[in-house]
Amino acid sequence: MITGQPTSGLPDVGCGLGVEGIMSTRHNARVNPLLLSWLSARFGRPPESIETLRPEASFRSFYRIDTPTGPAVVMDAPPAKEDAARFVRLARLMSSHGIPVPIIYQADVSQGFVLMEDLGSTHLIDCYRQNQAADVLHLAVDILQVLQCLPSAELPPYTEDRLNDELTIFSEWFVDKALQTAMPDFWQEFSVELAKTVADQPVVAVHRDYHCKNLLVRDGRLGIVDFQDALAGPALYDLASLLRDCYWVFDESTVQSMLARYLSATTLHFENPLDLLNCTALQRQLKAIGIFARLCLRDGKPSHLDYIDGVLGQSIGLATSCRPNDMISVWLIELRNRWSSCYRRLREAQA
Repeated sequence: MITGQPTSGLPDVGCGLGVEGIMSTRHNARVNPLLLSWLSARFGRPPESIETLRPEASFRSFYRIDTPTGPAVVMDAPPAKEDAARFVRLARLMSSHGIPVPIIYQADVSQGFVLMEDLGSTHLIDCYRQNQAADVLHLAVDILQVLQCLPSAELPPYTEDRLNDELTIFSEWFVDKALQTAMPDFWQEFSVELAKTVADQPVVAVHRDYHCKNLLVRDGRLGIVDFQDALAGPALYDLASLLRDCYWVFDESTVQSMLARYLSATTLHFENPLDLLNCTALQRQLKAIGIFARLCLRDGKPSHLDYIDGVLGQSIGLATSCRPNDMISVWLIELRNRWSSCYRRLREAQA
């Protein structure tokens, strides 16, 4: 039996494209009037209903609409801040290789409008909450074999330098700007070594955000969203995103059995795969903590603050596993102790 628990005890504030949203109409001022005109030109009339879907952490907006042939999802991606052309190109590339991403029906990338298949409303996190993790985790692990057959030459590289740069999001936005404390002397050496360790594995197509809020299940089949930042990078990255999820904590037996399932199917070879998985997850989780803080401090979106304590807790365990003789885990414990008062301060500032 697979067991686990959410990283935050608070209710979710939106889980991606399929989450039940707020019903609105074509007169709702939050809907871009240019988008409504574009839809009207396609269907001969504005949609009778528009359901607002809340994306995780971007400037894109998503809506579920009624069409003459059934429900569909439309994306509004401001061209100055989002790359709709890349989204469409990757969707079509992945679909052509059997990866279950939404079918693109129509797009106007100059305006950032994309009409696509509706993959439904059941995310993996919904299945986890209903004690149905076993079957859906198998689906998510197994589809990685298909994703990793995507030609990596079609994607930009996820380099060691980029992995290291991502760790500066943690140091700048969480440690410096949120906690307002200094970085320790060992951080530079640690971050360089961690990025090197993560980069030193086989290179494949990597989704980069392969977690329970970007994976959906409909009619027993998996669907994948939020794929537009895919790169060619470390082969265990997506598996680490799935099994060391920022929104859900699995017991260790589940992590190890799903890792074994992946390893039994892949032709890739890894030295000490569990240690490498944990180091990869640590890099990702530290980056995520920084992004969650940045969403609040820079973008005025405090929704992800609730997850930071749980992700810090996971990171402490991963740091101990990756580097048992290092001061990093002790330092992370200190940061976690500081976080509760910082959390209250940030929440009060956003009230």
